[in-house]
Amino acid sequence: MRGKPVGVLVLACAVVAACGSSGRTSSSSLLAASSSAEAVATSPAAAPAVFAGVRGRVLSGGELPGFKPRGPRLLGINAESWVVENRFPTAQRTTASARLKRLGFVAGVREDLVGPQALAGLSTVEQFRSSAGAGSELASVVDGLVGPGAARFAVPGVPGAQGFAAPGAGFNVAFADGSYCYLIGAQAFRAGTPGGPTRAALVVASQRLYRRVHR
Repeated sequence: MRGKPVGVLVLACAVVAACGSSGRTSSSSLLAASSSAEAVATSPAAAPAVFAGVRGRVLSGGELPGFKPRGPRLLGINAESWVVENRFPTAQRTTASARLKRLGFVAGVREDLVGPQALAGLSTVEQFRSSAGAGSELASVVDGLVGPGAARFAVPGVPGAQGFAAPGAGFNVAFADGSYCYLIGAQAFRAGTPGGPTRAALVVASQRLYRRVHR
């Protein structure tokens, strides 16, 4: 995705970034209504109207067993702010935001998750002006997730979903539904980590999210 964006859980280190994910350092701020990429503290209730479409479209409690939100949700009100909040490498932000604008990016939400023994997870949703824009973004996300050794897996019940796993790293599922593009991921189970995520758990979480958000 956008030249292997670190903002995607490109499996181990991205997930760890909440720990330090999807590549850059984690932030406790929410992006408020601003045309710049500057992050401003606010609350979900105070989020601008542009977020009406994406609010509530990331994983909620219990959909990925053992995981809970780590800090507040991060909101991108436009392409420039989203590449900051979704932690794209600085050198990629100008190109990435220009691409997102061309696709008709509207808004995005990122939720970092934490699970057993600090295993990290991630749930993001991006809204576009059209289903074509969301589909193009899905293709870009998938391209960014496919790395050396990555293996695809099926996600039954979620049309067009793409599942990926890297040995000892993590699991990711991406899918588009209407004008929205979704990504969820979790750091791989470590031996001796009770309740750690599995590929099956990511599939179930994706199915739960899809059933909740699909119209």
